[in-house]
Amino acid sequence: MAVTIDITFPAGQEGAGRFELEERLEDFFGSAAELVGSGVGAAGSDLSFELADREDAEVWIARLCDFLRAAGVRRGAWLAVFPDGWDPEKEWRRIEVFEPKTS
Repeated sequence: MAVTIDITFPAGQEGAGRFELEERLEDFFGSAAELVGSGVGAAGSDLSFELADREDAEVWIARLCDFLRAAGVRRGAWLAVFPDGWDPEKEWRRIEVFEPKTS
């Protein structure tokens, strides 16, 4: 098992979502990650990618945020990062694709 990155696309926002980016994300990751899940609900949609064991999660998280912003992803998109061996009792990280604006 390896690090899993879930990308959440909020509903009701302008910009690219799961259906516009799924194929491009698979191409972006190439052999570095595998699409292992997806979902759609009233609040939005998501895609789950599992990184290959040899891949550096921190490098991919930074690259992924840059890619998503450049691809015009919806505002409010975020990543959930689940470490290797994760189970519901363990911690995970939430990473906002766009930095929150401060006043």
